[in-house]
Amino acid sequence: MIKWPWTSTSKNRAADAESERLQLRIAGVDCKICALHKVDISQDELRHKIEEDPHWTSLSWDYLLELVEKLYIFDVRFSDAGVVPRLLMETDQDNDQGQAPFLERYFDDGGRQELFTELEPHKREPPAGASYPCRVRFFLHFADEKAPLDIAGRHVGLPDATPLPAWLRDLMPYQPPN
Repeated sequence: MIKWPWTSTSKNRAADAESERLQLRIAGVDCKICALHKVDISQDELRHKIEEDPHWTSLSWDYLLELVEKLYIFDVRFSDAGVVPRLLMETDQDNDQGQAPFLERYFDDGGRQELFTELEPHKREPPAGASYPCRVRFFLHFADEKAPLDIAGRHVGLPDATPLPAWLRDLMPYQPPN
């Protein structure tokens, strides 16, 4: 766990416990769930996307509704970008859906400057030998906001879900899987 620079007192013990619930250390890498955002896509928006983009027409209406019903963006800070792709391959929730991170995007430690994206194969992974903190945001279908996230066999708690901010919605447009 990350050692915080302050000393626990009765006033901040609850905050310390909450902070520790949202983070873990795996193979020397600190992971912290910074935010969990519920992605709301209305039926009108779905209809519009189907009309505009042939990619959306390949899926049935019922399946599209299922996909977006429990769709969340996870915002996770990793202390070492070099190991993130391996850790994400071992990330899911313990539910019977077996969903993995989808449409991952990598940002600087502040979370605003995009570094590279899963959508651009030539920019898919950090440069060789990369060792710097980064934030990774990804979609997870059929997510359960009450269940922990499983990263490489270790559970990390989730913060309360918040609505998706408009700036992040613009930065991370959703596309359904093929």
